[in-house]
Amino acid sequence: IVADELELTLKDPLTTMRIKEPCKGVACKHAQCFDLRTFLEFARRHNNWKCPLCHATLRERDLRIDGFIQGALGWVSGDSCVVT
Repeated sequence: IVADELELTLKDPLTTMRIKEPCKGVACKHAQCFDLRTFLEFARRHNNWKCPLCHATLRERDLRIDGFIQGALGWVSGDSCVVT
């Protein structure tokens, strides 16, 4: 029997604040997310459309809300920043 455990942070990699709208690129292979609004503000301000996690080039139309992390944000306490 093999049991894998995955630990995901609920902190945005750009601000280190708790994610409000968990997002990642449609082609990103990682499970980790970043905050949608934070990323859009940063990308527009700095003209840097790279995933803050894997550095893949992103376009606005390629961004997707992650339903699993969005659900976890609802059931994990407000001061918790990790999901296992």
